Amino acid sequence: MNKAESFPTFPSVKVTTFSADNPKLRQRRLVEKLYHQYWPELCARLRHLYGEGPPDPQDIAQEAFTRLSQLDSLNHVLNPKAFLYKVAFNIGHKSVGHIIKTREFLAEQLEDDNVLLNDLCPEQLLAQAQQMEALQRAVAELSDKQREILLRCRIKGQTYAQIAEQTGWSLADISRQLTSALAQLAASQPQDRD
Repeated sequence: MNKAESFPTFPSVKVTTFSADNPKLRQRRLVEKLYHQYWPELCARLRHLYGEGPPDPQDIAQEAFTRLSQLDSLNHVLNPKAFLYKVAFNIGHKSVGHIIKTREFLAEQLEDDNVLLNDLCPEQLLAQAQQMEALQRAVAELSDKQREILLRCRIKGQTYAQIAEQTGWSLADISRQLTSALAQLAASQPQDRD
């Protein structure tokens, strides 16, 4: 038997590999490297700025890494660490601004005599009831996972890290699911016609 007959031949199979020249793979590796290298430092810095929250430092850091990973390209970034920190600080700043505006709005509403339930007109009560019904329908349309994350995060006040620890879901998945759920709930609300 000669050598050609001793080895079986197999049809050629095209194997897709990721070379070091693949931009998406390079980007993923860069984000992973940044995550492993700077996660504790970034969380500590955010904790120094915001305390334990709100906004929660780990939630801000996770959102920063999520946004970084969702960019089409990081080729324009000269200093990835500085870019990551800037993204995180902007998220934190926006979160604090949202919290302040919400608190100011609530304070104004509590001082407004027209907000008292006794002073509400039937049209306002009907509009509120319709909004509540639309919200309940939208919540019912969420996936079980989205409802669970929404309940834990917005009602129970749990952080992404606490949810991940208790459920085994990844922080990025929790962030994506909550963002999607909130977008669905916002879209369900009737728009003002005024």
